[in-house]
This record gives sequence, C-alpha cells and structure tokens, in this order.
Amino acid sequence: MLILGGVTNSYNFVTESRTLLREAPAQEAINFLRQNPPAAFELLQRYAAALCGLSQRLEKITTAKSKKSVSEIILYLSAKFGIRQGQAVILPTMFSHKMIASWTSLSRETVSRQIEEMQKKGLVEYRKRRLVIKNLDLMRTEDTGFLWE
Repeated sequence: MLILGGVTNSYNFVTESRTLLREAPAQEAINFLRQNPPAAFELLQRYAAALCGLSQRLEKITTAKSKKSVSEIILYLSAKFGIRQGQAVILPTMFSHKMIASWTSLSRETVSRQIEEMQKKGLVEYRKRRLVIKNLDLMRTEDTGFLWE
C-alpha cells in the first residue's frame, strides 16, 4: 500500500519462522492493480480490515490499565496465531515479555508481573517456552473486557 501513496518504506520486518518473500518492481505492481480491479479490490478490503483492527487494538491498549493491556494483547495473539486444544490455546511462536512490553508501551517488568499474576490465577502457563492460555473462556471472563473473535 505504500507504493500506492508514493511513500518510501521505512520499516524493517522480522519473521518468527521461515518465510518466502517475493519482491516486484513498484511500477509493475501498480500496473497490475490498475489492470486487475478484482485484485485491487481484494487488496483494498484486506487493507481496510487491517486498519480497522489496528485502530481497535491501539484504542484498547492505550486506554487500558497495565493488566488489561497485557491480557488484551494475549487475547489478540491467541485469536490471530493460537492453536486450540480443547479449552486451551497455545501460541506457537515465542512472544517475549519484551515484545509484549513494546506493543503495550509498558515496561518489561510490568508485563512480567502481570503474566505472573495470570499464572497464579491459573489463566496462563508456559510449555516449552510457549505461552498457553489454559482456558480461553475463563481468560475472557477474567479480562472482563473486549472479546477477540
């Protein structure tokens, strides 16, 4: 979408797993979208959904207290990347306390304390360094906030 706005990419991307990346010249991509309205519309739909999701996450995280911010991001990660196993949801990728802290604008120590509190309540645990939500419904109830579908 940056090329459509004539904006230079200033972002760096990191993947957590092996990823295949293909690059196309900007003008070729623009020409393709101009000549293929269905593809352009699909891209626009995805972009609109991503913007709405980002807007909602930012609003929820920036207006929430630390406990709520951490649980919101964990619920979001479980909805986006989690693997269901009965009532539990396993996050297949390691999300460090430092990463969660950067996403929530909290200190790593605050995130660690909040996750430790969730562990004491039996909401989450770690298995092989992966975060596991032991009971998603209970986590949502405990969170008493927004539900990520």
